[in-house]
Amino acid sequence: MKGIPNGVLEDILAKHVPEGAEITNGAVDVVAACTEEFVRVLLARTNEIARGQAKNDLVRMMPGHVLQALEAFPGLHAKMPCLEDSQSKKAGASKKRKSRAKAHNADDDADLKAEQAALFKRAAAESQHRHIVVPKIIPSTEYRDE
Repeated sequence: MKGIPNGVLEDILAKHVPEGAEITNGAVDVVAACTEEFVRVLLARTNEIARGQAKNDLVRMMPGHVLQALEAFPGLHAKMPCLEDSQSKKAGASKKRKSRAKAHNADDDADLKAEQAALFKRAAAESQHRHIVVPKIIPSTEYRDE
């Protein structure tokens, strides 16, 4: 698994370490290894939860599954209540959008069916007034093989 770039880890560490402290390459490497292991454990647990809740062979890891997997780390989970709030807000917003879209689609369907009926009616009226003239082919005597 490819880890977080060392430059990013150094920036994160610099934000959380007192200003005068020196961050060595060894410390960054250890934090990188810990980060990779944490992500591996978190994703393994998330995958277990997703497989348990899957309704068929298709398994999708959803944000809710990750939040459930974070419960295995109580100290960390307690520091992240904002994630649950943002997920519930997103879910509420998407439900509103879907319900609006369904209502909008019902109106659109009725409008489209009315427009389609009008087009069929107009096409039928135009086809009754159309006369197709097929020219007669008269053999010409101008060109004779001599």
